[in-house]
Amino acid sequence: MAWRSAALLCGAFFLLSQAALAQRPPSDSRSSPAPRTYPVRGFLRLAATERGVDQTQVTLRRFTGEEVMTAFTRSNGEFDLGGVPAGSYVLVVEESGYEPIRESLEVAGSRVGIVLHLRLAGSGPVEGGRIISARELALPGGARDAFRKGMDRLYGRRDLAGSIPHFEKTLALKPDFYEAHHQLGVAQLEMGRFTEAEASLGKSIALSVGKYAPAQFALAGLLCNADRFADAAAAARSGLHSDPAAWEGYFELARALLGLGRNDEAEHAALRARSRNADFAPLYLILANIHMRRKDTLALIGDLDEYLRLEPEGSLSQSAREMRANLQRAQAPALRTPTAAAVPPKP
Repeated sequence: MAWRSAALLCGAFFLLSQAALAQRPPSDSRSSPAPRTYPVRGFLRLAATERGVDQTQVTLRRFTGEEVMTAFTRSNGEFDLGGVPAGSYVLVVEESGYEPIRESLEVAGSRVGIVLHLRLAGSGPVEGGRIISARELALPGGARDAFRKGMDRLYGRRDLAGSIPHFEKTLALKPDFYEAHHQLGVAQLEMGRFTEAEASLGKSIALSVGKYAPAQFALAGLLCNADRFADAAAAARSGLHSDPAAWEGYFELARALLGLGRNDEAEHAALRARSRNADFAPLYLILANIHMRRKDTLALIGDLDEYLRLEPEGSLSQSAREMRANLQRAQAPALRTPTAAAVPPKP
């Protein structure tokens, strides 16, 4: 489901200095013509509301169970599996709290407009596209209403300050409701109230006995931003122990490991995040840092291409575009000594 901790959307940090990278001439390898493929696109929607479900993995498998490719749904629930060879397949969606989807698919030409419906396992209700957990349903009426209003303010209206009194009221009525401590921490973090945010997230983690991964990932993001990379890595790993499939945990772990100078481990974590959410642009900034350290110009340009494809008009896009142009100019003549420094944008 959509990752709700907006605190982690701060993006990747960047190194501040690096000489221009040495050119690597393109290879002249030849390959046989690829088999004809067809686009497969569709939508994933909640059965109860027809609302699009975002950031959910859709997997294409052969009938033998072999995985062919995966994609993550966009904000409107749309997914795009790219070019698929003709054949018989199964579309699979496995999301915690929902009935698994197994949809047979014959590809003999373009398949566009497929609609998959996600149904809740059991009878748990949905409110505004958000799953209401059993813990939330068990809240006293006043606390449940306050928490609902806080979530609407924070995520529906983007009213950070307005959400805080509702989360505080929830906690006044139900002090051990660790989900409210987490959401309070998210709001405080986005407002720049870092000390308070760390305290709120710490309470959420303590009350959940370290089993509530979203709070641990949010804390890892906060610690990364404060250059406390060892603590951030520990928080991310603890969250992944609770939720080993969470792409945001691998993203924060990659950030922390990069800060610690552990490039190979950072790349491994970033690639695991990318395999679960290839449309999250800041991941390509993590990879850009790694490839810059390795002086791998071609890979670095590829990272910037992907970032710009996903964020063509973002706050860092112009800086990334200028860096890419500098790299290409430095790479063009095979024996030219680089003269322009390639400095990645700093968020």
